[in-house]
Amino acid sequence: MKHWIIIAVALLALAECAAAQENDGFYSIKNEMDSMAESENLLVERRKNTALTTIYFKYILNEKEMAQDGFVPEILKRLMKAFDNTQEYSSESMQRHAWNIDALPMEPMTFVCDDSFFGKLAWTYTLTQNYRYTCLQMGDSLCNKYLMLWKDVQFTDYNGKPFACIDGQIMEIAGLGWRRTEPLQRYDINSEHSYARYDADVDNDTTEFVKLRENLRIFSQHYAAQKRRNNAQEMSGVAYITKQMCEKFSRNITLAQYNQVAEYLNSMTSQETNDARKRLFIHARMLLQEKIDMDAHERPTSHAAVTAYAGRLITEEKSKNIFNQYAVLDRHAKQQNINWILTGDIAAGRPFIIIDALPSFGRPHKYRYDDGKIDFRKDLPYGSVVMISDGSNGNCWALVVDSVPVSINMENGEITASALNKRFMDYQKRILLLQRDMTKYVVDIDSHRIIDKEGFDAARNRLDRLYYDIIRKENGNSIAKYYLADKYPGLSFAQLDSVMQNPAYREDLLTMPACLYYDGKVSRQPGRKYTDVTLEDSDGNKHRLSDYVGKSRYVLVHTWSVNSWWSRRNMFANKHIARDYDESDIKVIGVSPDNDDEWKGYIKARNMNWTMLADSNGWHSAFMKAYGITSMPETFIIGPDGTIVAEGLHGESLKAKVRELLGK
Repeated sequence: MKHWIIIAVALLALAECAAAQENDGFYSIKNEMDSMAESENLLVERRKNTALTTIYFKYILNEKEMAQDGFVPEILKRLMKAFDNTQEYSSESMQRHAWNIDALPMEPMTFVCDDSFFGKLAWTYTLTQNYRYTCLQMGDSLCNKYLMLWKDVQFTDYNGKPFACIDGQIMEIAGLGWRRTEPLQRYDINSEHSYARYDADVDNDTTEFVKLRENLRIFSQHYAAQKRRNNAQEMSGVAYITKQMCEKFSRNITLAQYNQVAEYLNSMTSQETNDARKRLFIHARMLLQEKIDMDAHERPTSHAAVTAYAGRLITEEKSKNIFNQYAVLDRHAKQQNINWILTGDIAAGRPFIIIDALPSFGRPHKYRYDDGKIDFRKDLPYGSVVMISDGSNGNCWALVVDSVPVSINMENGEITASALNKRFMDYQKRILLLQRDMTKYVVDIDSHRIIDKEGFDAARNRLDRLYYDIIRKENGNSIAKYYLADKYPGLSFAQLDSVMQNPAYREDLLTMPACLYYDGKVSRQPGRKYTDVTLEDSDGNKHRLSDYVGKSRYVLVHTWSVNSWWSRRNMFANKHIARDYDESDIKVIGVSPDNDDEWKGYIKARNMNWTMLADSNGWHSAFMKAYGITSMPETFIIGPDGTIVAEGLHGESLKAKVRELLGK
């Protein structure tokens, strides 16, 4: 009888626990996440790893729902209610809605975790007008952290039909070691350790720029001190507040003033190894660059300024050799200038226009027109392309400098201009519509997550065909050069080969990176014999490619760099191939220009146990020259007879090619 009583009590306790769990808001959030399923107007994708479960959702509104102002779908209502039900027992919570935008400031939310090689890993989410955050934590043990973001999206699609949706994501963060950094909004310049407050009256000087310069000087000193102490939280606070301060700075500055404050920003950026903090410092510098007010004739024309445009080329020294190879600098210097006239109207609330000539020599220039009327007249190179925008996240249009004056409405892109510029503007409007169509298939909030790959690929293929058709149709003129300079990595080799026969592209600084990329692709095309080169392993032992070619059925060579995030990410396929296949079938070799301690440490920390080689000459090595490597990552496969059989494949396409070659 005693045993039955104990069992009954236990069952009653379990029932009460289950009932309490059903009323637990955290359980409700979890339940709503688990129950989200695709329906006719809801697209869902679930991603999960050891520390993070994320559900991306896209709710597409029908005509009836679009007609209702402020419509909220039931699934979003249930999720918001589940978050609201955690309020009474959550350790911390935050929320913000479009209808209550003053509740909390918009800010990034960062979760960090210790890492064996990089020191710390971090995920950062930019909170939008609509978000919910809640955390349940018992003592030092993390139980649950939930974060939900969503936003409304409305536009007219390529076919002229209205489209509206709600993009969102909901995340459950778990796993050991993850913690949220505190939002550091303000800085007390009288305290070495506190971020409690920034007192605007500390500096009695009334000049806003002097205050900015003095604060950045103090931040730079404080950052250096925290760097020596390896205090990541304080360093993150300096980075965030620096960006916020530069964003709020409201005055125009001269180039000389910019150089004064850039000294402090550059100092902090150069010391920073954390990608998230480095991006904040770079963003702060760009925000101040937009505020520079100087005449176009002051633009620098040094090699360093030119190479800043050719961002796909890895090092300045490498770029100088390439400029000499293509001998385009002298031709560019001799390019005829004409007095170019731009007039028109600026969008409401945007009194500035920013003008940047391509190729970019130095910084874009900002011009203020308080009456909303543009009146820009400058000597610019005939045939060059000029980018015109009315600020960050504003309207942006490209125009060709020719002899016909241009009148433009910045808001809608309507222009009076030459036939060439009218065609150019028509292309840009068609491209914008196709780009909007692509957002039908992604969750475009804090990330660009594709959740309908078939629809997205079809839309992207339409856009890619349009780019290629424009380049082919315009055939070497300024419009073709503009799109080729931007889109050449996305063109197939056959497409590149068909357009690069025009010598005009080899005579223009704008298309020089495309020429270099094309020449590199030519040297790696299937059917060409491999070039034997000598490389070193992490112990300094010498190896030749001929040591491997012919010993395995195939040799897969992939180039990567510790400093290239994209090439590191693209190594997963190579790792899986090395793990899943015997070396007698395929030998996987990683080649890096980083023959240094950081490269060796990364290999060891990440247990990269397939063959890793490098060259002390870096980007000037015989390997890089032989195979035309100008960017990371690049991949090619050498057959048993020393003939290249495939190149330019990554991820799943690379895996599929290996399966095809090996027949398994």
